[in-house]
Amino acid sequence: MKKKNFVVDKETHKQLVHAEKMLALGELGAGIAHEINNPLCCISNYLQLLLMSEEKLDNEMLVCLKSMMNSANRIKEIVNNFLNFVRTVDERKEKSSLNINSILDATASQVETLEHFKNVRIIKKYYPEIPAIKCNRNQIMEAFLNLFNNAKDAMPGGGRLYIKTEPHNNSIRVIIKDTGVGIKGKNIDKIFDPFFTTKRLGEGTGLGLTATYGIILNHSGNIQVESQVGKGTSFIIDLPIN
Repeated sequence: MKKKNFVVDKETHKQLVHAEKMLALGELGAGIAHEINNPLCCISNYLQLLLMSEEKLDNEMLVCLKSMMNSANRIKEIVNNFLNFVRTVDERKEKSSLNINSILDATASQVETLEHFKNVRIIKKYYPEIPAIKCNRNQIMEAFLNLFNNAKDAMPGGGRLYIKTEPHNNSIRVIIKDTGVGIKGKNIDKIFDPFFTTKRLGEGTGLGLTATYGIILNHSGNIQVESQVGKGTSFIIDLPIN
């Protein structure tokens, strides 16, 4: 009994610490993003002016300027992604009573026709007549979309993506499982940390799973991960029933 209480307290503490980190990150990041955007716009504008005189530039200078513009655009993309992340995890979003199966189905439909999902087989097993949950549709869809994309990235050669729902105590449990490469043990505790990514430089910002974690917490839910290298990963989400 003591062991069970210790586990619950430890998990609750972990979630509180993460929530505080997210709040601090959002407040700090929004200010920094604003400060970065101002000089970045100035740099981009001057680069555009220089590139308008392309015919007057030698080839070496032109290559350098285009490389600088690409880098400036990359910085802009990172800043915008971060600002979108801050807005995504805003806990003040309005919530309504919705069917989780319908939300999952709508999210799956968004990705099923995409080119980079063509080798991913999505297998759905929804619990019929599942109770409604109180949630913000756009936020929950964003959380599921992040998990679907994460699963796809873990299966570069294709594979199977399982989506399952079931009642669990006083919650609805959603299990999203892939047959991908899995997550190394040393990375399991880091995957929800802001900016943590195992992808190559330029391929990801490391904010997708952080946003998902924040969204689930803002819905009074819980998210766990189980993974085995070479066999795949499961994300287990519990969201309270209305």
